[in-house]
Amino acid sequence: MKTSAFSVFKTIMLALTVTGGTLLLVWGAQYFFKTNFSFLYWGIMPFGSFKIVDMLKVLPIFLIGYVISSIFINCMNYNTSYGKNKIVNILVLALVTAAVPALVSGAGWAKFMLTGVNDLFGAAYTRIPDSMFLTVFLLFITPLTARGIYSKTRNPYLGGIINAILAMVITCVNCQVVFPA
Repeated sequence: MKTSAFSVFKTIMLALTVTGGTLLLVWGAQYFFKTNFSFLYWGIMPFGSFKIVDMLKVLPIFLIGYVISSIFINCMNYNTSYGKNKIVNILVLALVTAAVPALVSGAGWAKFMLTGVNDLFGAAYTRIPDSMFLTVFLLFITPLTARGIYSKTRNPYLGGIINAILAMVITCVNCQVVFPA
């Protein structure tokens, strides 16, 4: 795939514009209309400036993961291997992408419901089944958004960058990022 420096610059600027607009829309609704988005478990909440440093530290990890995922979903798997229906194809890819955290969360909750004890609660693994809900949702929705963006722009990187930035903000706002000293 042939790419120029200007195309990469345009892709990055468009991704920053989309994610910045999304965050401004959410924060504007919270500020002006006193909307409380805490009913969304994976909500984007306002955060302090200290979180930006943590976000910039983990941004490369999210970019690598989501951009590679977007490239694979859009360039290598943009086919109709599950029949002629492209919608079925992307839904199967989204389900497979979200399957692992869904199974971990389901196993944790099933053991807790059956025995009343869950090894995933307590110690260093506090609330793993709860925190997996966010991951299941993000991993299911990101292939759909990446494919939608790719089908309109034919740019496999744009959806990955947008998904990486939004997933990074959502994850860092809803958790504590700690790095070893």
